[in-house]
Amino acid sequence: MIKEIATTNAFYGGGLSIQKKLFVVPSGAYQGRAIIIYPTSSSQIVFVWADPPYTSWSSERTVASDSADQPAGAFMDDDGNVYVVYTVQTSLDLAEKKLTFSDGEWQAGTKNIVYDGDSNYFPSILKDVLGKLWISFTRESGGVYYINLKTSTNDGTTWGTGASDPGTALTSGASSCYSQLVYRPNHVYCVYTEGGTKLAYRRRNIAGAIFEDEVSLYSGTGLAANFSGATSKDLRLGIVFCDGSNVYYKEFDGSLWSGIETIDTSYSVNPNLSFRQNVPYVVFARLIGTDQHQPYFSYREGSGFMSPAAMSAELSVFNKVLCYRPSSPVQFIDKTNAAADDTSADVYHDDSNKLMLSDGDGVYIGQSEPFTSVSINLSTTGSGGNVSWYYWDGSDWKVFTPASGAYNFDSSPALVRLWKDTDDLPGDWLLSVVSNSAMYWVKAVTSSDFNIAPVGSQITGVTNLSYIISG
Repeated sequence: MIKEIATTNAFYGGGLSIQKKLFVVPSGAYQGRAIIIYPTSSSQIVFVWADPPYTSWSSERTVASDSADQPAGAFMDDDGNVYVVYTVQTSLDLAEKKLTFSDGEWQAGTKNIVYDGDSNYFPSILKDVLGKLWISFTRESGGVYYINLKTSTNDGTTWGTGASDPGTALTSGASSCYSQLVYRPNHVYCVYTEGGTKLAYRRRNIAGAIFEDEVSLYSGTGLAANFSGATSKDLRLGIVFCDGSNVYYKEFDGSLWSGIETIDTSYSVNPNLSFRQNVPYVVFARLIGTDQHQPYFSYREGSGFMSPAAMSAELSVFNKVLCYRPSSPVQFIDKTNAAADDTSADVYHDDSNKLMLSDGDGVYIGQSEPFTSVSINLSTTGSGGNVSWYYWDGSDWKVFTPASGAYNFDSSPALVRLWKDTDDLPGDWLLSVVSNSAMYWVKAVTSSDFNIAPVGSQITGVTNLSYIISG
């Protein structure tokens, strides 16, 4: 099921793997109530909440209206309170707010300045069992980036010795760096990448004052913010990360780190790690084409991770893509395999060598389940033609205008949002048989000839899910 909660013009949307923003109240009268914190614009951070089965969400409530267009971080404590840390617009100071949870509602408190020097980005926040708050963040000074850390022992009112205190620098400076805080009794681990070539951590006992020396976990290339750490109930610390070529996993049992386990060998981003009954689950976004990141998942099964599987039929390659030309001796040409990959200029009707050319030509798109969107990459964009969209209502093809507006195969890449979400699917859309395949079909048919006919490279149901929020 796809449920649209909001639209946003913020650059980072859901945010980075290192910054958790989806939480579920762990206990009490409102156990199971979920809250999501996200940017609704380039300057405003909001939250919404819902109870199981999470099909109806509250209206947006404001967390901050002075955020820079940068990703925020958050943490929920055992009482359901949520702490949000973000970069302030213009000044690029670091600020924190507490969303106090009471009688089933969250109420945003006053803004506390964490640090008001330099430029500060990508914060991660954590609260330990003693009630101390910890924030790690990327501090930029003179074009050099550092990981810094600050703490608060009075619930965020004061950080370190005050707003002018930069805290503890955990790294010595590089061209880039990103961090995430993870708690494993009785230490806070600051896991970070540095310079795109190193994944490492430093840790500190929650009762101590000094961080231990750096421990290197992986050296390579392409290391940025694409990593995620979590702790299981049996106290194993896991880290999933991407290096631009593969998705990897490492685990610490309290004494030793495991070797590197390869989860996937495709270019992927935004991996998210969580534990269910002490089993590590990984969600990530695999790049399959221009502006197309398909959500996949994997989990440990026996001694290794299962082969990654697509999370949703709605957000996948299509079961069938057929090019149709009524004047051709062979009207339907199956281009399913060609449409699934990003090979250029291989989706067309064999009679015309075009995706569609003249009145009545079209593309039939079929899936085993109803779907909400179509991603289209063209090697040649069309010009001059008009296209009508249809679905099968059980007795006839019913014309409709996509939720995202008319699309005439005249731009690329393009995301055609057929319907807003699963709840918005037409109730009379039924299975039908086209070219011997029973599917949920949508067709796009030429209603006036093209001057320049489009040629396709890729047609899928995969959107650009490069930022994923998980709990």
